[in-house]
Amino acid sequence: MRKIRRALPDDSFKLAKVHVDSFIEAYKNIIPDKFLSSFTVENRQNIFKNSIRQELEETYLIEENGNIYGFITIGKCRDDDTHGLSGEIWGIYISPKYWGKGYGKRLMEFGESLLKERGFQEIFLWVLQDNISSRNFYEHLGYKIEGSIKVLKNLGNIVSIRFHKGFN
Repeated sequence: MRKIRRALPDDSFKLAKVHVDSFIEAYKNIIPDKFLSSFTVENRQNIFKNSIRQELEETYLIEENGNIYGFITIGKCRDDDTHGLSGEIWGIYISPKYWGKGYGKRLMEFGESLLKERGFQEIFLWVLQDNISSRNFYEHLGYKIEGSIKVLKNLGNIVSIRFHKGFN
């Protein structure tokens, strides 16, 4: 049975592997190759280990028999123009070989449930404007384009758009 649990520092390597594999596959025709090639498991492993150990991020993973299929990171919305009752899906990544098998939906429902239980009234998330498959995924789950954008200068001026979902 695949279960969802809070990530631990010892999960850092597997989380980094899922993150890098998914990131490169999802963004290979969106983000310039020079950035993608600098996105390594070693760098991400250290970032995960430190963030989890210091509780800077709240990351949950879906696993079975020690295999991590994906993860989600949630928390209070980091955007200055939101209020204290706004949560955020900071990121969600599924190993590419498991795309389309329901792991992303299950993690999103889990993350939304936790945020709702904590009293958040709405959720925001950011997605690259040209990442059509992710945009479709979020829209299928009830998220709507909210209108805010960020120009990611460090990635060659790629545009990221903000999605929103309120709790009824």
